[in-house]
Amino acid sequence: MSMNRDNFRANQPPSKVLHVRNLPPDATEQDVVDLCKPFGRIVKTKVSTGNAKTQANQAFIEFENVNCAMRMIMSYVGSADPPKVRNKTVYLQYSTRQEIGSGNWGFGERHEQSGNVILIILDNIQVALGPTLDTIHMLCAAFGDVAKIAMFEKQNALQALVQFKEPRNAREAQQTLNGTTIPDHMVPTHPGKITMKVSFSAHTDLQIHSQSERSRDFSLPYTPAAGAAAATAAAGAAAADHYSAVSAAAAAAADPFAAPSAASSSNVLQCDLEQVAYTPTIDALHTIFATYGYVQKMVITEKNHHWQALVQYYDDTTAATAKQYLDGHAMYPGGKNKLKLSFSSQRDLQVQTNDDRHWDFMLAPGGPQAAAAAAAHAAATAEYHHAAHSAAAAAHAAAASRAEAHGRDADHHHGRDAD
Repeated sequence: MSMNRDNFRANQPPSKVLHVRNLPPDATEQDVVDLCKPFGRIVKTKVSTGNAKTQANQAFIEFENVNCAMRMIMSYVGSADPPKVRNKTVYLQYSTRQEIGSGNWGFGERHEQSGNVILIILDNIQVALGPTLDTIHMLCAAFGDVAKIAMFEKQNALQALVQFKEPRNAREAQQTLNGTTIPDHMVPTHPGKITMKVSFSAHTDLQIHSQSERSRDFSLPYTPAAGAAAATAAAGAAAADHYSAVSAAAAAAADPFAAPSAASSSNVLQCDLEQVAYTPTIDALHTIFATYGYVQKMVITEKNHHWQALVQYYDDTTAATAKQYLDGHAMYPGGKNKLKLSFSSQRDLQVQTNDDRHWDFMLAPGGPQAAAAAAAHAAATAEYHHAAHSAAAAAHAAAASRAEAHGRDADHHHGRDAD
């Protein structure tokens, strides 16, 4: 089993602190250290185990720097061997904290209130410079699948209701995020720290009336027209010549293997893969790039054994963050499938159909594997209903045949009695 969204929560920004979940109740601090120490020097640990009845068996590991933490995460992404402690698969994710210190880490606490919806309150912030809905989604998706988000202003504070698909994920998010600050790089223009107060909401199913920058149902496609227009306008203002920028984009679309564009910023990253040992796939690349934000579209091309991918994010900032952390990193051990990133002159990839080289995640969020699983489930369901229908038809035919035979016997006996 390769490392996927079940044992590596995507969309969480990098941190030198890793959160290790699903530890066996008898795991020790040394067990966790033994798992992590091959990837770099460990500065601090915080381990809570011993409870076999809850999911509180977890640990936090602080490495010397973020590169060590990223090395560990990347070593398991796409690997056939998931991380294990005492032969039990454990789940890894970047922590929302940048160091292990004092405060509530979600250890040993029992909350009477629970549910699948949490309320996040952000006090004393400049709303215009504060977190967007996508920022809140990035924070919360680290703990599980987010179904819906609704944001609103109330009493001089920005608030967000976040609905998870599973209550246990909501509980994990509440315990871990409450009292923490949003990482600076996720709100780079805000003048100060933003602290989150997280509690459970009485809501169980949020009513999302429209797909917008303040409300979102993630089971439905969303095209951020206003945001895309703003990003395009900003790019146009920065360009020396609008028509030359359009020409460059057209040229890149015609020849995806042209020299990297001179674009200083874009929401689309051009990814050239070096030392390719494993055929790049949409799912494998999406697992890595979705760590830094919502991936809208992806295109993979190959020409003369040169592999390249174009990855489209919602905005330039997210793409820049991904480029900063992923440029030069290898997807597999031994430096294989090394990523060389640059900004593309394109801003909106054209995906006509979803296949193994092209994917529009706004229309099909799960990617190829999820689509294949859904198709297989639909086929199995159809086959089951067909078999059930056939069995019912056969039973009906058998009953009709028995009734007909019974009728003939009755006629025969009636005729004999008449004689």
